[in-house]
Amino acid sequence: MFSDYKVQVVDFYKRNRVLGKLPLNLINPTPAKLKKECLLVVQSRGTKGDIAIIRQFFGHRDDEDGYLKAIKNIDTDKFKPLVNFLKEQTQDTEDKNIELLAWLVDYNPRPYQFSFEGNTTPKGEIITITNEIEPKSEPIIILGYEITLPAKTWYQTKNLRLLPILLITIIAIFSLNQYLSPNSILSFGKNKNQCMYWTNEGYASINCDEKMPQVQIIALDESKLKYFKKITRPDTLTISDIKGVWYSKINKVVELYTSPGNHPVYTDKQLKPLTKYMFNKYVITGQIEK
Repeated sequence: MFSDYKVQVVDFYKRNRVLGKLPLNLINPTPAKLKKECLLVVQSRGTKGDIAIIRQFFGHRDDEDGYLKAIKNIDTDKFKPLVNFLKEQTQDTEDKNIELLAWLVDYNPRPYQFSFEGNTTPKGEIITITNEIEPKSEPIIILGYEITLPAKTWYQTKNLRLLPILLITIIAIFSLNQYLSPNSILSFGKNKNQCMYWTNEGYASINCDEKMPQVQIIALDESKLKYFKKITRPDTLTISDIKGVWYSKINKVVELYTSPGNHPVYTDKQLKPLTKYMFNKYVITGQIEK
């Protein structure tokens, strides 16, 4: 599903930002920086293999020079939705923005491919199962997809007469699954812990139905669960770590974190990138909340 692909692309971006493996334009992105990075990527990597992504965002052009010109002339505000999403000012963004991010950070495999029983096709495309003996075929609809099956071979044999019953059973199970609890056997591996809470050092998953006094339980965010941590050993940081650290200063107390976003407790306060000034004033002197 594209939602899984989106999580993987964003996790790849955040992980490489923490590790300092991203270009400077992507560490603290702005619309202007993203536009500049697009120009650099086209000039360094070209457009081969990425035409579908680039065309979707910048429109069709005949060659690389055409795409360079299109990027130079595009309204910088076109990049603003992706910037807002990366800074967690919005909860979601268009698919084309995720694909653009995958291209900029060189995430592979890209672009997203919809797979159905081992065959990679765009979503909704007709999938044909061929038979060399009988070319004549009849289309049927299975879960919203048109599938062409041979008309006078195995489709009409005695065993395949059970196919409609099997399909009805599968659809009934999926429908019933919508009403089952997360702990049900038929929940198909559904994550039992669809929520999380702040432990003062990081996020921990929890069942949404569970109650914890004086603890704020929020929707599960896989990226935050893995990578958003409070730095409890600021004395181990060096000047080279600045670009991968964010901080908050609330009520004269400074705290350090491994990822950007909002403060986990004071959620209306946004974390800021650690600067050399703040590093020297608070980290070097040991004036950091642990």
